[in-house]
Amino acid sequence: MATVTAPSAAPALVPHRFTVANYYRMLEAGIFTEDDRVELLGGQVVDMSPIGPGHASAVDGCGEAFAGLVVARWATVRTQNSPYDRFCNR
Repeated sequence: MATVTAPSAAPALVPHRFTVANYYRMLEAGIFTEDDRVELLGGQVVDMSPIGPGHASAVDGCGEAFAGLVVARWATVRTQNSPYDRFCNR
C-alpha cells in the first residue's frame, strides 16, 4: 500500500513596509506621480478610491466642526493634505 505525505507548508509572506522617505523617493524616481491615486497606509502603498459625495460632505463637516478650535488656537486643521508634509520638509 502506498503512503501519501502532505506537502510542506509554504513560508508566510511578509509584506515590505515602506517609510515616508521611501514613498517620496518613489515619487521622485517616477514610480508614482502626483496624479496617481495612492497613499501610504501602515507602510503599504495602497490605491485610493475616488472621492465621492459622502466623503466630500464628511470632510466639509469636520472642517466646520474644528473651525472654532482654529480660531481659539487649539488646533490646526489640515483638510485633504498629507500629515507628513511638515516632517519631510515638503
